[in-house]
Amino acid sequence: MLHREAFPSRDFDIPIGPSLFNLKDGTPALIQTTKMGQIFMLNRATGKPIARVEERPVDQVGATPNTFISKTQPFSVGMPSLTPPKLTPQDMWGATPIDQLSCRIDLARARNSGIFTPIGPTRSIGNPAFDGVTDWGGASVDTQKRMMFVNTMNMPFYFQLEDRTTDRAKELLKRKSSGGENAKKLDVRVQERTPYLATLRAWLSPFMVPCVPPPWGEMVGIDLDTRKVMWKKTLGTSRDNNLFGLQHNLPLPTGTPNLGGSIATAGGVVFIGATTDQYIRAFDAKTGKELWKHRLKAGATATPMTYRGPDGRQYVVITAGGHGALGTRYSDETIAFALPRK
Repeated sequence: MLHREAFPSRDFDIPIGPSLFNLKDGTPALIQTTKMGQIFMLNRATGKPIARVEERPVDQVGATPNTFISKTQPFSVGMPSLTPPKLTPQDMWGATPIDQLSCRIDLARARNSGIFTPIGPTRSIGNPAFDGVTDWGGASVDTQKRMMFVNTMNMPFYFQLEDRTTDRAKELLKRKSSGGENAKKLDVRVQERTPYLATLRAWLSPFMVPCVPPPWGEMVGIDLDTRKVMWKKTLGTSRDNNLFGLQHNLPLPTGTPNLGGSIATAGGVVFIGATTDQYIRAFDAKTGKELWKHRLKAGATATPMTYRGPDGRQYVVITAGGHGALGTRYSDETIAFALPRK
């Protein structure tokens, strides 16, 4: 079991199927990425870990009364960890000293014990949050070069449970039902068959930038034989998500939240969309160097595919549909790319 849920949880489900490959000695293996940033390597015939897994104690303080919280969780110590470390005041980031101070105040007011900080009646920081370090994109694997590629994001959230009988809870529900900008700033979710509402929001400064430093999205290449990170590259720019919530062409290399997966081709190229700046990109599988990018009409929160056409050329195809939570534009297009005809 890769994670033991508790109520209420961080939504740390396993959102993607595993990637399959064989070790050099022929052992059938699988790679499973998780929202927690833990990467598990298991024997796919027996289910037993190939890379070592440890049970470690996790925080119990601040959890909802009379609910089950697992005292330990499995940590994959035999593979590189992509889990962000526990945040400190020195980690707080901002566009100015004012919003950096605001983030420090937020941090001091909230429970913050790192991954698996319990959600409860007092404020807590989810780092990673419910979208996780890596979500439904998962990993792609080059079985010839024996490398895996995974896109990650670093975007903590603020969480709190509210007793539904309080005046504050009733006001939150009223805001939710009214719609408009006030409803968009704070997500309110009724916890069915419980006496609680869950409130959550992206942890941003007053100037609408994350309280943690960039990069907020990365592409990572991992050697499956040595089980070491070979390279990390920033994934995405601030082109459509800038200071004060403005959407103008200021493509700073900050990295962005990202939803969608990658593919690795036999030619040593990794293709991925996923980012909020609405590009599809190609990276060198060996070095992580960005080789190419193309601006799409909408967000591509999907995994590309590739095939050889009847003309003998290799095509790369991606669906760009957009995503409301990421704030990308909507469309219903599937776009194909290929090298020029000889």
